[in-house]
Amino acid sequence: MVETVESAAGKTRTDGVVDAALGLKLEIVEHSGAVPDVAFVGILLIPSGGDEFTSDRVDPGFRFAFGNSLTAAVSLTYNLGMFWLTERTTENALDTRSFFDGSVTVGVSASPKLAAFGELFGVTDGSAESRPLTSVGGGVTYLVGISLLLIVSVYLSPYLRGEIQPEPQDDTQATYAPMLKKEDGELDITRPVDYLARQVRAFDPWPGAFTTWKGQLLKIQEASAVAAASLPEPVAPGERAVYHGLPAIGAGGGLLVLERLQPAGKKVMPGEAFLQGARDWV
Repeated sequence: MVETVESAAGKTRTDGVVDAALGLKLEIVEHSGAVPDVAFVGILLIPSGGDEFTSDRVDPGFRFAFGNSLTAAVSLTYNLGMFWLTERTTENALDTRSFFDGSVTVGVSASPKLAAFGELFGVTDGSAESRPLTSVGGGVTYLVGISLLLIVSVYLSPYLRGEIQPEPQDDTQATYAPMLKKEDGELDITRPVDYLARQVRAFDPWPGAFTTWKGQLLKIQEASAVAAASLPEPVAPGERAVYHGLPAIGAGGGLLVLERLQPAGKKVMPGEAFLQGARDWV
């Protein structure tokens, strides 16, 4: 499955493959008259999608699925469920959050193989601070074979549904961004660690973030920030350390963990591989 999220009147979008899902469906009640079909669906999300859509470990979920046949060609299905998603924080820790989701779908069969559907979908984490995310969409299904069903669907973002209204930009708040030079990529290790982690991301691929080690260039391709409060003992800015098997450097207010880097004259490598050849890092 490929998800597309559009915003700002379609000017930006993110495409990617979502995580694969393994499911088990158990029929509980069979449809009879006004009584709907009722089923329990257990789900496991397997990390396999693109960076923008994947979880950081196998996460569970479940749904109660209900269905009614309104006529011979029209069906109504609705689901209520809960799932969990795991993300890696800026402190390089795993944070698992729970979400509630639900959907209402109307399907119309044109033939035994061809059908169309429209769907209203919503998800929320249940907190008072967040607003539920909703989407509407639809698509067509075609039964290619007994065990193969082709689904094509399109969903509208909140902007395209008119739920987000654009506001004029205040040009008086605009600032000039000078052209970047190679030397701008050198990390000032006295700056706040969150700033340095953002600098590494922002300067990839140009001009690239770097520091020096043993008098030679050490390019940093990926890094994350760990707040000082999360460390067992303080690390001074510029002091080298090892954090969860990765090389790290003390910075303002915490530790900059080097996840992918490139020593002078060598290829880009994971932080773990770098430490295997840099026994004197600490």
